[in-house]
Order: sequence, then structure tokens, then C-alpha cells
Amino acid sequence: MNLDGIVIKNFRVSERALILVANAISAVYQGVWLGLLNRRQLNQISELQYADWKQFQRLEWNISGLHFWEEKVFGEYFSECKNLLVGAAGGGREVYALMHRGVTVDAFECNSQLVDCCRELLLSKEFKGKVVQARPDEFPDGLGIYSGMILGWGAYIHIPTRLNRIQFLNQCRKHIDSGGNILLSFLIRDGETRSLRWTYEIARVIRKICRSQDKVELGDRLDGTFDHYFTKAEIKAELEEAGFEMVYYANAPYGHAVGRVAVSESERVPGIES
Repeated sequence: MNLDGIVIKNFRVSERALILVANAISAVYQGVWLGLLNRRQLNQISELQYADWKQFQRLEWNISGLHFWEEKVFGEYFSECKNLLVGAAGGGREVYALMHRGVTVDAFECNSQLVDCCRELLLSKEFKGKVVQARPDEFPDGLGIYSGMILGWGAYIHIPTRLNRIQFLNQCRKHIDSGGNILLSFLIRDGETRSLRWTYEIARVIRKICRSQDKVELGDRLDGTFDHYFTKAEIKAELEEAGFEMVYYANAPYGHAVGRVAVSESERVPGIES
């Protein structure tokens, strides 16, 4: 092997070693902080990060319309809806796009800055719609029954633990007409990676030592916000346990799924009409 070949080989070996070391450091860092932070603190971190991401407060973003994959899903599963609920509405991008089509829309959002931004956007465009302040991971009071629901882009990943996500979906289901659909979008993972396993095991041990009642799950990460990466099986199982049937799933260009609900009359929210 000539000198150039030796140098290139050594570079490639050292590059792979660097990547392994960086991944290991990241996994340990993630695991330690996931182990130390409780649910309330994880929600606060996510809220602070969204306050820092000014993109979601900018007018050009919020009037930019639906992403092309959202357009496709809307056309196939929501085009006949008379009214829609948008959860985790952010600064109003999805709300504005739907109202621009003539759909009646109500919304909720937990970040107070984004709530104000969404309300100001609708007011400036003379659109009528209720925008409700919610608590993180919780469905707010004062909303009615809707033909369908869209959960804001990627919002589902920020809810810590399977139990909390299913409880949230259960509340959503009670506000959707029988046969109506819900759209979730999420980050995906293909099974288990070494990095995710290390993160999970480290966090699990730390929470056990700290006697924390909060669960940590394989697929949890901290990337500025708390994020959970899903497999297809996880999304399907969580939808089904909350009373939805998964009728559509795609993993590109961003993971998303549609769940269809059958709500009994006894589960409807009494005395509230949207």
C-alpha cells in the first residue's frame, strides 16, 4: 500500500472511532439528564426551547401553508370535515391554512407566547376561531365536538411516557365525532440502536436511585426538547389503546399516522357544542 493509501485508511479508521466516541458521550449525557429530570421539568425545557425558536412566531412561517405530506393527508382524510380542532397549534400555521380553505377551526396550545401569536394572526386575517391556553400534555376544558383533529407538527413526541400519551389521546377521542380522524406526526426509529439502549439504561438506573416515579422509555432523547422516537408498532398500539384504529401510516418525509375513532354517545362531552 502506498503512502496515500495508508493516510486515507488511517483517516477512515480514526473518523469511525471519533463517531463511536461522540455517540457514546452523547448517550451518557442524554441518559444522565433524562434520569435526573422529572416530567414537569421536561415540559418546562420543551416550552423554553419553543420560546427560543422564533421561527414559529414569524408571519412568513405561519402563513406558509401545510407541508405537502399534510396536504395529502388532509385531502384523503379530512376534506369532508365541517370543523376541525388543532392541538399544539404553535403560532397558527396549520390553523391559518385550514381556515384559509373555509374550514371552521378551534385550537389549543400550551406555550403562552405561541398562543398570543396564533390569536394575533387570526385577528389580523379576520378569522374567527377559539384559541385556548392548555397545560402541557393535557387537553383543555371548554372545547366541543369536532369532525376531526390535527395535532401540530411533531407535538406528539414531546409527551413523556406512554401512559401520559394514551391519556391525552383518550381525551382527544372524546371530542371527535364517531368515525372522525386524528393526525399525529412524530420522529421514527427502526427498532433499537446501541446509543438509544445506553441512554435508556443509564436514565433508568438514575431514576431508580433517585426513587423517581416518572418512567423512562427506550426511544427517549433530549435534543433541546424532550423527544420520543417511535416505531410503527408503538404508534399503532398507543392509538388502539386510546380507542383509535390506525388507518394510515407513513415514515417519510416525516413520520405520520391517521387514527379513526368510534365514540359512544355516553362518552361525549355533555352540553358543549363547537
